[in-house]
Amino acid sequence: MLRPYDLLENILIDIEKGIGEGVNADILAQKYSLSEGHLRRLFRFAFNQTLAGYIRSRKLAASLDVLLKTDAKLLDIALDYGFLYEQPYINAFKREFGLTPGSLRKSGRIVKVKPPLHLFDVNKFPDGLFFYIGQHHYLEINRNVARSMYEAIGKFTHVEHSKYKLLNDKVYFERIDSSLYDGTYCQMEWYAPVEER
Repeated sequence: MLRPYDLLENILIDIEKGIGEGVNADILAQKYSLSEGHLRRLFRFAFNQTLAGYIRSRKLAASLDVLLKTDAKLLDIALDYGFLYEQPYINAFKREFGLTPGSLRKSGRIVKVKPPLHLFDVNKFPDGLFFYIGQHHYLEINRNVARSMYEAIGKFTHVEHSKYKLLNDKVYFERIDSSLYDGTYCQMEWYAPVEER
């Protein structure tokens, strides 16, 4: 299995290569044998933005060349860059650049484009695991629950037969997965930098 840093580096390369081929989070997750949810969380953790939003921005940026240098129909451009119809492309384009593709084509205005992300050493974060800590009633989420979760992760990595050891004493509360909230229960996630023994 790839280290998170290497995985993210490959993901960024695959996004750029797959812009005109319908790349999306599901395809990337399948390629690297990950759940889509885990990949989305890892991407957001590393880059502080959503994977879907980043892919959409890169597709829109790539479409500018065709839009401004050819007479291609908007529908054809939309389809070439993974949009199902012309209108979703126009709407996404307007949200991204502040004007419609047709207006940009006529005016030739300069727009701000989101450049490709790159991982540099300052972005490098230690190998780590996401711990999924099951279901908790939302009223149970307090300091005591948090303390017990930290202790559970510490015990997991300190037992002699564990294949992992903590790189430092830090365990991070990642997030509450609100997509799994059913009105009573939710899922909590934690991140701990570890290495194999």
